[in-house]
Amino acid sequence: MEKGPVHPDYFTEQTHRQLIASMLLADSAEFKLCLFILRHGEKVIAMRLGFEMNQSLCLYYSGFDPEYGAYSAVTRLLVEIMQGSINRNLKSINLSTGRDLSKTRWSPEEHSYYRPFMVSNRWRSQMLYRLLQKYRSSREKPQLAAATAE
Repeated sequence: MEKGPVHPDYFTEQTHRQLIASMLLADSAEFKLCLFILRHGEKVIAMRLGFEMNQSLCLYYSGFDPEYGAYSAVTRLLVEIMQGSINRNLKSINLSTGRDLSKTRWSPEEHSYYRPFMVSNRWRSQMLYRLLQKYRSSREKPQLAAATAE
């Protein structure tokens, strides 16, 4: 797009493509890969990838036709996804990571996860770990209201 935010192409990374491939190959009644499509007539104007598991829908990456950017196509698609999830009695919808208008207008609850790691018993390692914990606790954000489908 000539205007608007620049979004990275996550699928240039092999690990992202491998994740999608493994989801496509998953043979489980408890797991379902979903591609949500919003159309205007015959034209596809927005898509969102997601997966359903344990009565919860987890949304993944999305994209839209820039010609429809002024019409909040991704937000409209999210509305349709939420309505469908409520009609199917899903218990929750995970809006995925990252902040964009299609998600933040719902005032979702944000959860941050950190990669686990082990800390050596050495004095220097212990000190650095404590400093990291203090830094992280000083950056905690207030929690927002939860977005669930009940």
